Amino acid sequence: MPFLYLFNSMDLAADLSFEFMSTILAGLVIGGVTALYTFLTIFSPKRHPLTDEERYYYAIDSAKRQPLDSVLDPPRCTLSVVVPAYNESQRLPTMLADAYAYLEARTQGLGKETGGSSDVEYSAESSTIGSPTSTPTEDTGFPRSPVWPRCSFSYEIIVVDDGSRDNTAQVALKFARNHQLTNLRVIKFKQNRGKGGAVTEGFLHARGEYILFADADGATDFQDIQQLFCQLKSAERDGLGVAVGSRAHLKKAGSNVQRSLIRTILMRAFHTFVYIFGIRNVDDTQCGFKLFTRRAAQAIFTHLHVERWIFDIEVLMLAGYFDIPVVEVPVSWHEIAGSKMSLVLDSIQMATDLLLKRSNYVLGIWQVRPLPPPSPMLKPAAKDNRPVKRPAAMVTMQ
Repeated sequence: MPFLYLFNSMDLAADLSFEFMSTILAGLVIGGVTALYTFLTIFSPKRHPLTDEERYYYAIDSAKRQPLDSVLDPPRCTLSVVVPAYNESQRLPTMLADAYAYLEARTQGLGKETGGSSDVEYSAESSTIGSPTSTPTEDTGFPRSPVWPRCSFSYEIIVVDDGSRDNTAQVALKFARNHQLTNLRVIKFKQNRGKGGAVTEGFLHARGEYILFADADGATDFQDIQQLFCQLKSAERDGLGVAVGSRAHLKKAGSNVQRSLIRTILMRAFHTFVYIFGIRNVDDTQCGFKLFTRRAAQAIFTHLHVERWIFDIEVLMLAGYFDIPVVEVPVSWHEIAGSKMSLVLDSIQMATDLLLKRSNYVLGIWQVRPLPPPSPMLKPAAKDNRPVKRPAAMVTMQ
């Protein structure tokens, strides 16, 4: 009998010990998840809504600021070019001049473009540039193909002044006045949000059937948008598609590229980190030259959270989630002095944001809504759709 009592006591102690350890373990798990959720809620990147004063744009054809459009509305032009700009009063005019020259040539159906092994003539009587050919260009390796239809091409440029401390907004409007460019709009933030925040707001208020974002430094040859559009049209499915400008080909031996050693080292380390975290179909995620269909922009940029440098990764991750075709297109690129990026500090910040972003999506803290229905297509204009040349109006920046 004493032995039986001893065994019963040992069994009871074992049961109590198991229940106690299970309770402790469950408490640790719940506490850990709660702590992680709280940490992510507090420290994760957040998109800041526009203030009442920021819900307007400035243009030279109106003496007063005008309310912003929505990307969820039907398109009103063929192409929107979004240019994020922070303290870019020195570099912005050159970039705008390059973009303006190309876009006006497309609008007027005049001019001549060079690139690769042959020149491409524009003709006002033709709705294509030259004729289709499978001959690859020397600089990209991609075949030439018809691009923007000249008979109905129209565009806008959206400069998003990301809380600049200099006169970036005034410089953009001065360029518009000098060129009587009524379809250049300026969105001005009161405070700096980051490149991702500027690009996001530009996209959310764009009018174009296709939307491009291009860095204000002009490091990428703007004419390479032709290559992006050709590849995008080949890959586009159900109104969805993204063409990513890429500098990955510049790593090949013999490429004529100017890039500092420290930038090259940090770039490769970052790309390795990005690969580990799941972006494996794009070699160069950070090139500031990407073209989107309007429906792809609606799906991606209405979900975007990250306002700093790492926003490109979230863009590509969301494209993968929605099964949006993504094509990577080599572009001409050279490093431009005056970068606002701190290589070491911003690289650390990018790695941190990448980890936080991934955690939020894995844990379901950041939810993704279903794809929006396709937008109505832009109808071809029955007449010349170029911007009306009006006398420059004085715009007062607030």
